Amino acid sequence: PFYKCREDAKEAELLLIPYDYLINPQTREALGISLQNSILVFDEGHNIEKSCEAAASFELRAPDVAGALEELDDAFDLLEQGMCTSEEALGDMTPEQLMTHINLLKRNLLSLEESIHSEPLQKDPTTDRTMTR
Repeated sequence: PFYKCREDAKEAELLLIPYDYLINPQTREALGISLQNSILVFDEGHNIEKSCEAAASFELRAPDVAGALEELDDAFDLLEQGMCTSEEALGDMTPEQLMTHINLLKRNLLSLEESIHSEPLQKDPTTDRTMTR
């Protein structure tokens, strides 16, 4: 029944679905729902703000930032050693322009990493555990 309903929904003129399905672009795309030329009515929308926040949020952990910094170092080394041309990486950008962008991104990530580490970790009183980075 799920797949039949999903197929039928593509041609339906009226859909009654949870608003989370409309707010989240990945879910909406997976269901084949287009918002173009549509009228949306949200019933019981008191939780819509939380759903929008969840759809637009992501988790970025300190190891993710550290890994991105390592990859930038690798990319910089490849370009510096001539093992990769800028055309392969970003099209018509010169190697100097690409390295400038890599350095700017690296500075921003280092600043973000510093901000993450400067935030004091607090203990959760309900679980008696300290939050992690």
